[in-house]
Amino acid sequence: MSSQVVRQAFQSELVAAFPAVPYFTTLAVRTDNEALPALWQSLDFIPASDGPISIGNPACYRETGAARALVVGQAGAGEGAAITQAEAIRNHFRRWAVPAEQIQVVNVLPPTAAPESDGRWLVVAVDMNYRRDYFA
Repeated sequence: MSSQVVRQAFQSELVAAFPAVPYFTTLAVRTDNEALPALWQSLDFIPASDGPISIGNPACYRETGAARALVVGQAGAGEGAAITQAEAIRNHFRRWAVPAEQIQVVNVLPPTAAPESDGRWLVVAVDMNYRRDYFA
């Protein structure tokens, strides 16, 4: 899993940038599908690496990975709302950075239907590849 610093930064930004779309934590949390709104969003994190990129003490470390924004729309209403929200997330995070935490989005992939779509919900994923440099 990505570092707490990265997870918190992405979650705070997603919630602040899109307050009209409810955010639900879905990692290690049981969610009642019957109580969910017709459109909502969440995040998942895919770590790639975390290692030193310099010599010395303290060394500079680089964490890389992807923050995956998940936009979930109720089936039966078409894909429009979920795709529109996913595109808005993609555009918002395209050049996003948090200088104080040395987090930078380096690439954002186009929205794609996630395999978690189950006929009741359309899940659209947007992967935001990031890097974070820090000293340890």
